[in-house]
Amino acid sequence: MRFRPYWRCYFPNTKAIIYVVDSSDTDRIGIAKEEFHAILERDPWPKVSDNAKDLVKKMLNPDPKQHLTIQEVLGPWCWN
Repeated sequence: MRFRPYWRCYFPNTKAIIYVVDSSDTDRIGIAKEEFHAILERDPWPKVSDNAKDLVKKMLNPDPKQHLTIQEVLGPWCWN
C-alpha cells in the first residue's frame, strides 16, 4: 500500500482534504483510488458521513461515462 502514513502527523487539525486526481493519467488512477480509500479507512476519516463517502466514490469511478457532472456534485448550491 502506498498510503502516506505520516500525513496525519503533519496535519493533525485538518477538517477537510482536497484530493486532486489527474484523470488523464490512466496508469496511476488505480493507485490514486487505492490511496484515497486507505485514507478513508484511517482516523479521523471514518467519522465522515456515509453520504459524503458515497459522493467521493462516485466521483472516483474509473468509467468516464459514469463520472458525475458538476451539477450532480454541487447540486442547488451552485445554481441558486
